[in-house]
Amino acid sequence: MRHGKPPVEVDYAGEPKFETITGTQVSRAVNSGYDILQYQGRYYLCYAGIWYDAQSPVGPWNVSTTVPDAIYTIPPNSPAYNVTQVKVVETTPT
Repeated sequence: MRHGKPPVEVDYAGEPKFETITGTQVSRAVNSGYDILQYQGRYYLCYAGIWYDAQSPVGPWNVSTTVPDAIYTIPPNSPAYNVTQVKVVETTPT
């Protein structure tokens, strides 16, 4: 379901804290156990092979229909590199 929320409760150790990934315009949450990225004022969560996005680092989250190309520039030495292997290949209205 495209308007479904992720099957996890996204949390942070304190207030959400993001640090820029070297060589990119993408920031990564450094105080969450989840792969949460920030790019141009939008937040992206990759969980269980599905991308979610939100206007706030705590949600509400929706299934993403697209992911910014900038996320795929994350270098291999970043802890978030694994998300570059997850792509949106198809979407439907529901």
